[in-house]
Amino acid sequence: MERDFIKQQIGSWEMDHKKWSGPTVLSCVVRFISLLVMLTGCMSVTTFQSPKVLDPGEKTAGIGVGAHGGYAYGYIKPLHIDIFARIGLMKKIDAGIKLYSYGVLGDMKYQVIKSPLFTSLDIGFSYVYGPDFDGYRSVLGAYPMLIIGTERYYTGAKFIYVKDVSLTDQKEYLKTDIYTFPAVLMGASFGNKLKIIPELNIYCVNKKYDDTTQSGWKILPIAGLGFQYEF
Repeated sequence: MERDFIKQQIGSWEMDHKKWSGPTVLSCVVRFISLLVMLTGCMSVTTFQSPKVLDPGEKTAGIGVGAHGGYAYGYIKPLHIDIFARIGLMKKIDAGIKLYSYGVLGDMKYQVIKSPLFTSLDIGFSYVYGPDFDGYRSVLGAYPMLIIGTERYYTGAKFIYVKDVSLTDQKEYLKTDIYTFPAVLMGASFGNKLKIIPELNIYCVNKKYDDTTQSGWKILPIAGLGFQYEF
């Protein structure tokens, strides 16, 4: 269904390109933005944070992109764009917010230990409401995560639990009430005030979440690149 939608959009762009009038250019831009949003997922699959908790009052903000080379697997779409921010609340605890697609995610991170490596536990919850290729969806998510490392390099593991609370159809890949996406992550952070954050999140995805009748599991690496400013 997604492949057909993309082909229809590209076909419309080609027809509009031949006319190339003012309103047509605007319609192409609108179609491109709508396609970009619909290609982003119903959950956040990026990390863009180290295991070090921010000091009280310390603030960061940034933007990041995550992508993989395949088609959608359930709620994991090919492209993910995140706008994120964090603030230190108290000793050993900070909080963050992330905006993506039609969704918002809030999380809190607790510093378990600082030596020999920073080790933190993070828990986040998300809510998404917006159009998809087969109608509107309302999706809840939970994101427990363990991160270990330094301010510069880190790794960890996380699970994403997703529940669609507004289904009106019964597609094969949506018959399960809760979808689980385990993953390992690794990333780095370069810079001082302005940081560049390359990362890799490797998910284990059941093929039944795809728009096919396939079964079994698939390893799905998602590469990410973020830019973060520290206030």
